[in-house]
Amino acid sequence: MNLSASIIMRELRPRFSFPLSDNLSQKLNLGRPVFLTNEKEWPEGRICLCGQIPEILARKKIPDSILIFAADPDALRTFQAARRNPASNRPASDVPEAPDDRPADQLLSGDPFLSTHLYPVGPEDSVPELFNSLQEIFDRYESWDLQLCALLREESSLNAMLDCCQTVFANPILLQAADFFLVAHSGMIDENPELSHLTDAEESFETITTSKLDLEFNASREKRDPFFLPAYLSGSRQLCVNIFRHGAYAYRLIMSEELTPLLPDQAPLLQHLASYVEPLLLRADEESLGESYSLERTLAEIISEKMTDYALISSHLSEYGWASGHSYCCMTLKMTSLDSQNLTSHYLCHHFEEIVPGSCAFQYEDELVVFINLTRFDGTIDKLLLTTTPFLRDSFLKTGVSSAIRGTTDLRYCYMQASIALDAGSKYQNYRWVHRFEDISIAYLCDCCIRDMPAHMVCSEKLMRLRMYDAAHNSQFCSTLRVFLDTHLNAVQAARRLYIHRSTFLYRLERIKEIIDIDFNDEEMLFYLMLSFRITDLQSAAIANLADVTEG
Repeated sequence: MNLSASIIMRELRPRFSFPLSDNLSQKLNLGRPVFLTNEKEWPEGRICLCGQIPEILARKKIPDSILIFAADPDALRTFQAARRNPASNRPASDVPEAPDDRPADQLLSGDPFLSTHLYPVGPEDSVPELFNSLQEIFDRYESWDLQLCALLREESSLNAMLDCCQTVFANPILLQAADFFLVAHSGMIDENPELSHLTDAEESFETITTSKLDLEFNASREKRDPFFLPAYLSGSRQLCVNIFRHGAYAYRLIMSEELTPLLPDQAPLLQHLASYVEPLLLRADEESLGESYSLERTLAEIISEKMTDYALISSHLSEYGWASGHSYCCMTLKMTSLDSQNLTSHYLCHHFEEIVPGSCAFQYEDELVVFINLTRFDGTIDKLLLTTTPFLRDSFLKTGVSSAIRGTTDLRYCYMQASIALDAGSKYQNYRWVHRFEDISIAYLCDCCIRDMPAHMVCSEKLMRLRMYDAAHNSQFCSTLRVFLDTHLNAVQAARRLYIHRSTFLYRLERIKEIIDIDFNDEEMLFYLMLSFRITDLQSAAIANLADVTEG
């Protein structure tokens, strides 16, 4: 794993005579050490050891993610001279003018950038010894990281994961839920009586009471980066990392300042630990669905009608920040047989939640269901589809999308819309990846019309008779009537669309009236005819779609 410049210098300082530097980087962006030989560019993200600084590198801009140890006593002056050289790409104005005979520490302190990136190796220090020390530091932290990987892979307990951190942090670590429930803690707390107050129920209650009323503590619930909490809240200063589920604060990883002082450069390490703790928490949440209501379980019980009490629904959803004043939509995704065989539904759900903030995805029966809080997503359905369509296409997932609704009362019907859109879209427009309910709603209404009877028994008898006449006489009266209705009874436009003369069109219209006795002033009759045309169109489309699927 990578380490920060701050961690590296803190680990080296007891063994080497390097000067103290302020504002060292705390980013975990430095890899293992390398010796500079004939490089023409600075190796970014590495610790560099060298004797003399190559002149070609001295003229190059030093990257932020680099740390240099030089055994050359004139290394600082080499940089100073190269940076004042007009051929250098680093402006001389960055460095104050100073006599060349100043001591090295004064030269270094006069250049804030070099003071945090370049360290001269004094005659009392050994470069090989420095190299070995750096390797030992990386070995120790990488061993810790490998332990975390193994514990995650083996699905070990959260307590075991916290216990393996003692050599890195020295202080005890606790994992606390948003409701202050203690989920896990370091084993050293049980072994050391002086640390028992961290898990004592009475002391914890006092801490909780104080924290609930504290403005700084309440504001910390929304923090995404590591932060410190003052000692007056719990008796000890704390370094914390929040863990969120579905955009809502759910857990907190806490390192308490009990045995050694907390250091700022430990913050990214604690955040690194949180990245391993979070998957274990997710698995634990899934295993305890029968004991508590997760957001997934709440939504699943809403759509299965196991939960119908609107007050209870609102209460459960509000725990995750899904308010009755927010807007929502639903998507249903049809999994491929390959996804079902390889059990990748969990991955697909997790990935969807990663790319769509404010979403909750889960498997329900044989499909994936995703509810999206559009308010927390901060976008419309159009923006949502723009974000997700590439992922859906690359994953071979076809989806149905509901209309947007406001409030949580109609979430079940929201799911029904998405499910209907997917079914109807797959039936009539199988070539499309995304089927929106508003686009497929007419098809759904037509399907409802022929749910109890075949199409020829539902459609207008006049249209059925006209179709039979066309078939028997090789005429085009059905298409003529259809275009006339589509153009809102405009004979000129209808004739133009059919590429026939207006008089020819009017003749056909008179023949249609003779055959089926139609009254073009009867609005209900016209609506019935239009609906009948839509139903027959959909029947033809379904047959054609089935033929394409069979041939494929």
